[in-house]
Amino acid sequence: LVLSLACMMALSLFTVAWAEGASKTEIHFWDMLWGGEIYAEAAKKLVDEFNQSQNEIEVVYQSIPWADYTQAFTTAIAGGMQIDCSTGSGAMQHFFEKTDSILTLDPIIEMWKEEGTLDDFETYALDQMKKDGVQIGIPWQIQSKVLWYNEKMLADAGYDRPPQSLVELYDYCVTIKEKGVCDTPYAFPLAMDQGALNYLGFAQCNGTGIWDNDLNVIIDSPENEKTFRFFRDMMQAGLLPEDVAALDQTLVDGLFKSGKVAFAYGANTAALVETMPEAKMMDPIMGDYQAVPLQSIVHAIMAYKITKSPEATYTFIKWWSENNLPLFTEGKFAAIPARISFRQDPVFTENPIYEQTIENLLPNAIPRFWPRLELFAQAQTFFAENPVGVSLQEALLTDRPIPEILAECKATVEDMMQ
Repeated sequence: LVLSLACMMALSLFTVAWAEGASKTEIHFWDMLWGGEIYAEAAKKLVDEFNQSQNEIEVVYQSIPWADYTQAFTTAIAGGMQIDCSTGSGAMQHFFEKTDSILTLDPIIEMWKEEGTLDDFETYALDQMKKDGVQIGIPWQIQSKVLWYNEKMLADAGYDRPPQSLVELYDYCVTIKEKGVCDTPYAFPLAMDQGALNYLGFAQCNGTGIWDNDLNVIIDSPENEKTFRFFRDMMQAGLLPEDVAALDQTLVDGLFKSGKVAFAYGANTAALVETMPEAKMMDPIMGDYQAVPLQSIVHAIMAYKITKSPEATYTFIKWWSENNLPLFTEGKFAAIPARISFRQDPVFTENPIYEQTIENLLPNAIPRFWPRLELFAQAQTFFAENPVGVSLQEALLTDRPIPEILAECKATVEDMMQ
C-alpha cells in the first residue's frame, strides 16, 4: 500500500484506470500513513466502501509515507500528476495554498449548513483550516501533546499529586533524582522536527510563542529566554538524559514505559494505559495562559486545483468526512475524531485517557502556534527545518549565552518567513 514517489509517478503515468466501466469519473486520494499498515488497510477498505456505494465515481487510494512527503507532493503537483485530494500534516493545506494549489472547500461547508450538521465540528477546528475566511481544509482528527507522569514514581518520591507548573516540575525532578527513584526524571523528544513542536508547549506555559498573532517573530522575547533557561537548568542539574538531543518520540516513549524517567512530554496515546496503568496524563491548569504543556493539533483533508473533477472530489471528501469513524475503530488510529458525534463510540467512551482528553483537554487546548491563532504557510517549512529545535540543542549542549542563541534563531526564522 505504501508507494515511493517513483512508483506513484509510474502509476499515474502508465496504469489504466481500474474503474468498472469507462463512464466512471476517477479521482486519486493520497492519504498519509497515519497509523501503520493496519491503518492503511482500514483506509483502503473505507475507500472501497465508497466506490461500492455509487456508480459514478471511482477513487484510487494511495498510502503515502512520511519520509520527504512535502517534497513528494511538491514534485507531483509541479509535474502535473493527478492528485485530487489528500490528507496531510496540520499546516499542509496552507503551505500549498501559498502556491495557489489548493481548491476551496466552501461548497462542502455550505452543504453541511443546509443540512444542519456543521455543528458536528468545533468552531476552532474549522477556523484553523481557513485562509482569509475561505475553507481550505476539512478537519478530520485532532492530536494532542501532553505531559505524562508515572504515578507510582511520584508517590515513591513523596508526592500525592502531579506538578502544577514548570517551577514545580523542576522541583519534583530534583526530589525524584535525590531520592534515587530514577536518575534522569524527565525526557522529551528533541530530534529532527520534534524539537520545535515540543518546545512550543513549554513556551506557551510562559505566555509566549515563536510568533505573535501578526506573525512577528518573538523567539527572542524575555519569556522565551526564560523557557530556554528552564531547559538548560534541567540539563545542567542532570535531570535530562545525556543523549536528549538524539531522542525522538519512540525513544522517549521507551524510556517512560521502562520506568527510566518519571515524566515524558509527547503524544497522547490512549493505548499506553493498557500496558502501563501507572501512566497518568496531566490535566490542563489554566490561568491567563496554560500552566503545564498542552497542545491541540488539527489535521485535515484537502483538495487540489489540479483536479479535473472538482464536483466528484467534493462528493468524495464530504462522504469520507461523514464516514471515517472506522479509521479510529478498525484502523486503531490513536487520535480524537474531529467530528463530535464520532466521540460517542465505545472506543472513546470506554477508554479513560480518551474520556479525559475529550472532557478536560480539548475544551482547554490552545492552537499549536498560540498566540498566533491561525495556521500559515511557513509553518510547514518551520517544522521541516527545525530552527528552534536546533537552537534548543545548542542551549543544552553548550555554554553559549542564551540571548545570542535566540538572536541567531530569530534571524533564521525571519528569513524563513520571507
